[in-house]
Amino acid sequence: MTKIELTDLIAPSFYEVHHALKEERYTHYWLKGGRGSTKSSFISIEIILGMMCDPNANAVALRKVKENLRESVFEQLLWAIEVLGVSHLWHDSVSPMSLTYLPTSQKIIFRGADKPKKVKSSKLRRGYIKYVWYEEVDEFLPEDIRTINQTFLRGGPKFVVFYSFNPPKSQRNWVNAEELKGVVLGDDEEQASQVIQMLKKYKVLELPPGQDADAEWLVKSLNESDTEVLRNAIRDDIHQFAMVPNLTDENFAANASGVAMKYKLLGLEQLAKIKERYFIQGLRERLKLFANVLKVKGKAVDVSDVTITMTRNLPANDLETAQMIATLNGMVSTPTLISQLSFVHDPQAEVDAVNAEKEDDIKRNQAAFGVPMNEDVNADEDAIE
Repeated sequence: MTKIELTDLIAPSFYEVHHALKEERYTHYWLKGGRGSTKSSFISIEIILGMMCDPNANAVALRKVKENLRESVFEQLLWAIEVLGVSHLWHDSVSPMSLTYLPTSQKIIFRGADKPKKVKSSKLRRGYIKYVWYEEVDEFLPEDIRTINQTFLRGGPKFVVFYSFNPPKSQRNWVNAEELKGVVLGDDEEQASQVIQMLKKYKVLELPPGQDADAEWLVKSLNESDTEVLRNAIRDDIHQFAMVPNLTDENFAANASGVAMKYKLLGLEQLAKIKERYFIQGLRERLKLFANVLKVKGKAVDVSDVTITMTRNLPANDLETAQMIATLNGMVSTPTLISQLSFVHDPQAEVDAVNAEKEDDIKRNQAAFGVPMNEDVNADEDAIE
C-alpha cells in the first residue's frame, strides 16, 4: 500500500485550518482565495478524510445553480478520492448525483440552491449531515445560507460548514461583510492569538474609533420566513422521532383506503404495541400483589386466568368491516365476525341478544296469526286417549 503524506496534498497556507478541523475548534470556515489557492482541493480532501474517520458523518455539497455541480464540486471530490488512493472504497453515481463510502454506506449528496426553501436532505442509511460545503458562496444570498443551514445543521453533535469563494470584485458584496468588518486583531500571529484569548475570557470586542467598524455579524437575526422554516423543521422532526403522524396534514388521509391508513399508522402502532406490552406486564405484577394481600387475609385468589385486553382508541371503518362480515357469513363463526365491529364489546352477548330478538319476533308473528304458542303437545295426545 502506498503511503500518502498530507503535506504533499495540502498547501502550507491551510496547515493551521487543518489543525483547527482536527481539534474541532470551529463550525464555520470561510476560505477565500484565487483559482490557484487550492482551497477547493483542501476542502474536498478534508471532507473525504473526515467521513472515513467518522462512521456517522455524511456530507452535502452545494452550488447556487444545479447545472454547475458536476463540473465543480462533484469532480473535485472525485479528484480527492483519487489522490488519497481510496477509489476502491467509493462508488460514484451521476443520476442521482452522489458519492457513497462502500464500507459504511455513508453518502455525499449534491444540491443546487436555485430555490433554497426547496433544498431538502435525503434519507440517510446511517448518521447525519456533518459536512456542508458552499462552493462559490458569493453567488448565494445571506438568507439562502440561513435557510439551508437550518435544513442541514440538525440531528448531530458536531458540524463543519465550508464557505469557499474567490474574492468578489465588488467591495459591497455581502461576503466581504461577513469578515471582521474593520476589526484588527493584531500586527502578527502571536498578538492575534493573545487578542482572541482575551475575547474569549472577557467577552469584549474592541472596535477602532473613527472607522467603519461594527459587530453586527455577531447577532443572528431571524426574519419571519426563517422562523417559519425552523418551526416547520422542528415540527416535522418531532413527528418523525415520536413516530406519530401529523393528523392535521391535509395529505394524511386524502382518499386513503383502510389498508393505506394502516401503513401510515404502522410506526405509531408498533410504538403502541411496545407500550401495551409494558402496561400488561405492570398490571400483572399489580394483580399478583393484590392476590398476595388477599392470601395473607385468608382469601386465596387465582389471577393467572385473568385476561387483560387493550383496545385502540382509533377511528374504525365499520362500513368496510360490515361488508367483510357479510362476505364471510357462513364461513366463519358468528361471534368471531361480530367481534370485528368496534362498537361491540361482548360478541357472545350480542349473538344471544340477536337470537332472543328473533325468538320474540317469531312469537309475535304466531300470536298475530292465531298460531298456538308454548302448548304441551303430549298433554293433548293423552287427553284424546
